[in-house]
Amino acid sequence: MNTHKTIPKVILLKLVCHDSLSSIFLQEGFRSSRNDSQCGFPYTLRSKLDTSPKGLTLLELIVALFLISLITAVVLPSFAGFGERKLKSEAREVASILRFVHDSALSRKETYWIKFDLDGNVVGWKGPEGEKTKRFDNITSITTQSTGTVSRGEVTIFIEPLGLRENISVHMGTGDENMTITINHLSGKVKIKEEL
Repeated sequence: MNTHKTIPKVILLKLVCHDSLSSIFLQEGFRSSRNDSQCGFPYTLRSKLDTSPKGLTLLELIVALFLISLITAVVLPSFAGFGERKLKSEAREVASILRFVHDSALSRKETYWIKFDLDGNVVGWKGPEGEKTKRFDNITSITTQSTGTVSRGEVTIFIEPLGLRENISVHMGTGDENMTITINHLSGKVKIKEEL
């Protein structure tokens, strides 16, 4: 009587009993239990081809949640201060442009200008290297002694060989955080003030 079935996946096992070699073909899921007279003991053979995982263990879930919370704890604080860092960076850059154009006008004895386009969020200036423009998203208004505070349109400030005629303040903000860049017309000193 033949106990072996024909199935696509077949494993060949060789058992050695008292110097005799017997071969048994096993298929996936096939069990054979017989008493081999030469070996003198019953044996059971079973294929272990189906070892795919059925799901995640509780330990794996806990480790995954721990890693996600750890990454979140490290990454989120860096995003929280992103707007504030951008505002401070833009304020330093605007202050640098004001200082550069002012100092260039005095040293070269020429008239230069800075133009703030508040609707287009663009600052343009003319210095020793010609005209340049740069976009600044956080400029909200410009205050001069002659015009007061202007929050729309364009404001052009001329810097003559003898310096500015009036004090200028550039206001910047991102909602909660506000900064003001001031340039003193007498000393030419540029200051950045953080406002609460």
